[in-house]
Amino acid sequence: MASRCECRSWPSSKASKSIITNRHLHKSNLGRTFWPEVFSALTMLLPALHGYFRAPDIAASAAFPQGVWALAYAAIFHCPISMAYHLSNAVYDGAPGYDVLCTPFRTADLIAIHLCCVAFGWAESHGHLEYTIFITIINIGCIVSLLHTLICERRGGRHENYLVAFCVFLYTLPVLVRSDYCNYAGIAGSWFLACVFQSLNPKMGGWGHGLFHVMLVPYFHFLMHGAAASR
Repeated sequence: MASRCECRSWPSSKASKSIITNRHLHKSNLGRTFWPEVFSALTMLLPALHGYFRAPDIAASAAFPQGVWALAYAAIFHCPISMAYHLSNAVYDGAPGYDVLCTPFRTADLIAIHLCCVAFGWAESHGHLEYTIFITIINIGCIVSLLHTLICERRGGRHENYLVAFCVFLYTLPVLVRSDYCNYAGIAGSWFLACVFQSLNPKMGGWGHGLFHVMLVPYFHFLMHGAAASR
């Protein structure tokens, strides 16, 4: 049986007190991760707000308006969960016992992403039943794996990000299959630039992830138009 990782999903009471009482630790955390994580939390509002305000106009002339609304509602659902993860990192990262890769907030964020992948797959496939079942099974498997990792108190890893990327590819595939090359190019280009910022995140002092979120605005724009386009 694999050994369990010695990580805590939440700082102990002593660690929480040390965040308040240890001024040096607080200043170090404030300068290193606090503002980048707050930026990442706030930028998650952008795609959700874009979907909320643009969905009525796009859905009004859409071939599959239900899909446009599903995208908007899914983005709004995921937004506060992702914000909670980044804000918890802003407050607790650097505290003894806290690990950004071993916290229930990260698990909840990734689970919400996989649930969105199901909704997005349904939307982009224009409600295709068999495809929705297929993508649901894959994402449920990813969710079960995330929960198992959390229960066993193991650290998350890059493989979980790769699984998300794979599910993203799957739910955008119907746009390409419909020969909607314009929207698919916008989706792929926006996603590529977002991933560039994410890959540069360590070199950018943690600010790259927030810019990844910013690039989700054009990405989400093309997703909504992809769901709205005719077959």
